[in-house]
Amino acid sequence: MKTLKIAFYDFKRLVFNPITYFGIGIILILTAILGIFYSPTITPAYSLSYESETSEELFNNFYYSNEADSKSNLVAIIENNENLIGAQRTNEIATEFESVKTTLDELFREIQYFVSYPNGEPLYSNLENVNRRNEYLNFVEKVENAEVFESTLYFTESDLEVLTNLAEMLSSTLFAASDNNSIRTIYANVWAQRDLYYAFTSLEPINYEMDEEVLNSLEESFVTNAQAKLDSIEEEFLNLYQNNGSLTDLESLILNYKLVAESAGSALNDSLYIELIHSFPTYANFIGYETQEEVELLQNLALRNSAISSEELYYQNHLSPMDFNKATGEITAYDFAYYEMCIVGFVLTICAIFFVYKLFGRDRQTGKVDMVLSQNVSFYSAFGGKFLAIVFSTLFLLFLFSALYLIAGYLIYGVTFTPILTVFNYITTFSISPILYLLIKFFCIELEILFYVIISMFIMNLSRKFELMFAISLLVFGAGLVMNIFLSGFFVYTIFPFVHSNLFTFFGGGAVNFGFLTTKLVAGGSFYISIIYYLVLMIALYNFTNQLFKRN
Repeated sequence: MKTLKIAFYDFKRLVFNPITYFGIGIILILTAILGIFYSPTITPAYSLSYESETSEELFNNFYYSNEADSKSNLVAIIENNENLIGAQRTNEIATEFESVKTTLDELFREIQYFVSYPNGEPLYSNLENVNRRNEYLNFVEKVENAEVFESTLYFTESDLEVLTNLAEMLSSTLFAASDNNSIRTIYANVWAQRDLYYAFTSLEPINYEMDEEVLNSLEESFVTNAQAKLDSIEEEFLNLYQNNGSLTDLESLILNYKLVAESAGSALNDSLYIELIHSFPTYANFIGYETQEEVELLQNLALRNSAISSEELYYQNHLSPMDFNKATGEITAYDFAYYEMCIVGFVLTICAIFFVYKLFGRDRQTGKVDMVLSQNVSFYSAFGGKFLAIVFSTLFLLFLFSALYLIAGYLIYGVTFTPILTVFNYITTFSISPILYLLIKFFCIELEILFYVIISMFIMNLSRKFELMFAISLLVFGAGLVMNIFLSGFFVYTIFPFVHSNLFTFFGGGAVNFGFLTTKLVAGGSFYISIIYYLVLMIALYNFTNQLFKRN
């Protein structure tokens, strides 16, 4: 009871005073200004690239037009998936490289012979050697133009530089000639730059081969199953069309068709990337590849798989985590409230650090802590009461701002009851109501605030130079923010507690952009590991700080 009395007494001191009122006004003004410059962006609705006023027009657009969303183009995605999987099995680039290598060996052996023995007769006609050159040039062009995962897992960017340097030299020096003197001159020019050929012969490409079981699984998921889902949707579409179904329902089916086809294409690429990341940590060195975060790939893969495996035929909504407006293409009250809550969470963390300074610094400095302890109150009650006062204060202020922004969002934008498709722990997709989603976000912001509250309490008890300790607490918060922004993606960063402070990131799959700060948190642990890590760390630090408070 004494702990709660202290908590409510300090809660009133923190919240109901002119400074807090002034701070609330500043936060409202700040978020309003930031809302002007960094307003929530409208995410384009998942829609068709063509408009149809009648069912017949929709039917013709889908089956006979050249639009990106026509049946032929969407089916081509599945066909491309099949070709892409086949390319992983055969790796034509590797086979052609061996053939080209033999061809170039013959070419340069002839050139070396003709340069070494000027009076000798050529082993091959000059036209044959030009054809050999052309075979090599065609090979290099094929390598340069190959798409990602189209048999490009053989050469690195530095290998490509060697290939292109040799190709440029041969294309500028080796020409067709009719007499031996001209041929000797041409061959001498080629031989003078033979170091490029030797660099070519020293290439040691990696012949990456994907496991056959993995390829079979990918083929079943993103070719066989995806095509079966498309056939089912098309059958439903034709039945509905023949029975004079509504234009809206017909469009919904085509949207579902588009969603499944595009999901299959995206999911296959993500799956191949994940396999590549596991095989080659430096895969970005390969031609045409860019570094991608595995957690983002896993999150996207989970969403895409849900579109393919779902038994629901009608398109309803296709929402990504942390995004309320994918289906409607319009900002809603939830977008506005979520966005403003991100800003308020940032500001309230700074306020919470000030609350720590006030209760654990100023109160010790002015003797208020000694006065409380003199009234037969234990150290644990005094410490716990002040901690609870900060918890109550931040919860109250966060709730106040969240309610205000939700009401403002409702008045400005309105609401939608469309459920949100989200990802839990990278792999599990499910729908959740927007208001529940905001509630989870609310408590996760509070957990993040408490993370820095406990750290600041620890710092505040290290010295009686309270103003200095307050400044250090702010610097720690700033350092955590900087690390979140600039060190995300590094595996070693996952051991830092900062990456686990906002558990909402794990609820959303581990990667999320926060409001006006593009802060991407990436961690290797699951939600369960993260929350255990968070709780153990906070409880241990709280108890240690409590003992430190008693000693001081």
